[in-house]
Amino acid sequence: MWKSLHASEVGTSHRASGLPCQDAAGVRRLVVRGAEHLLIAICDGAGSAELAHEGARFVVDHWLDTAAVELHLESAVSEDAISALAETCHEALLKLARERNKKARDFACTLLTAVLGPDESIFFQLGDGVWVQQNGDELSAVTWPHQGEFAGETVFLTSADRQRHYQIQKRPTGEAVAGLTDGLERLAVNFASRTPLPGFFRPMWSALKQSNDPALASQLARFLDSEPVNNRTDDDKTLVLVVRSSHEGQR
Repeated sequence: MWKSLHASEVGTSHRASGLPCQDAAGVRRLVVRGAEHLLIAICDGAGSAELAHEGARFVVDHWLDTAAVELHLESAVSEDAISALAETCHEALLKLARERNKKARDFACTLLTAVLGPDESIFFQLGDGVWVQQNGDELSAVTWPHQGEFAGETVFLTSADRQRHYQIQKRPTGEAVAGLTDGLERLAVNFASRTPLPGFFRPMWSALKQSNDPALASQLARFLDSEPVNNRTDDDKTLVLVVRSSHEGQR
């Protein structure tokens, strides 16, 4: 039912500073009561956090593991269940910080998640980045980047006021979905109109739908680290692409 592709690449500013990529993403296919679902998690570690790269990877894995269990237990995925999953990740980060004798903010990261079902999908976002969906001819931003009072400021999973900024949207499942971190925002969305840019998303969705080439993942990674992209952003970049298909896809 689904074909998916994702990649994360370190930003040029991080590479120059000797920092690792602080983004992380994961996709998991799950069959629940005979219906195929796709679970997606994306995290962007806070640039000022000492262990942001570890926090991002930890939260992605924790969310996917926990969501897979919860989805088998729930008769339907609700907004409350998605909010509870985010809080589970928050508590897991606090526990990790205690075990490592670190402050929770050392692992600070944003969180974007999605559960794509055969008929209905539910999207969650805390922080910057964006979820985009195509349904028929309509291309829309399902969520929108949270920006604080100052440029580059957002909210993280370790923030005390995080719950006030949870974005949760339930939508009919579309033909294509994309999720990305803030390193790609300027290439992918129009902030004035709050709309996705079709020229960014549609060619990549089309390529994914038409090809089963295992090299697509490395091609996406090369694109994210290409000169045209790096000329417009020096931040880490993560992109997850999903299309409906009757064939097995890339994971």
